[in-house]
Amino acid sequence: MGSVFIILNIRDYFAAKNEEYNKILLQLPERLRKFDHNLIKTVSGIKNYKVFVPVCFILGVLIAAGEFLCTGQIYLATIVLMLQRSPYPDFNVAISFVLYGIAFVLPLLIITIILSKGKAAFEVSEAVREKMPLIKMINALFFLIFITIILFTI
Repeated sequence: MGSVFIILNIRDYFAAKNEEYNKILLQLPERLRKFDHNLIKTVSGIKNYKVFVPVCFILGVLIAAGEFLCTGQIYLATIVLMLQRSPYPDFNVAISFVLYGIAFVLPLLIITIILSKGKAAFEVSEAVREKMPLIKMINALFFLIFITIILFTI
């Protein structure tokens, strides 16, 4: 399964390099992206801090549920594979999940830090778009490393 994601990321690399963003396969479906964006726009208009914080938490849960459709499949398949190979998780399993978690959260953390430093969302979005080919190639490399770790350590 992981090899499929390597191939798809490499395919997406070429689509992004040629600026054919409509041909990128590994992304949220447009309907779900629009739904998320509309929710974010609605919530960003809330001025009352006491309402804003809990609503942001709920928004995070809703968006995470939608994101699970994309990323959760890989994560769930990895958990099942690891448990099949070793029903009693050991150090290698724990390290694999820590690495996966860091690799998954790190880009989001970097974007959050950049936005908190005053960069406009459009600037960050444009920078990500410009780096999309590199991001897709790093994703392919990440999956290759992760598959290697799983196959040779479990």
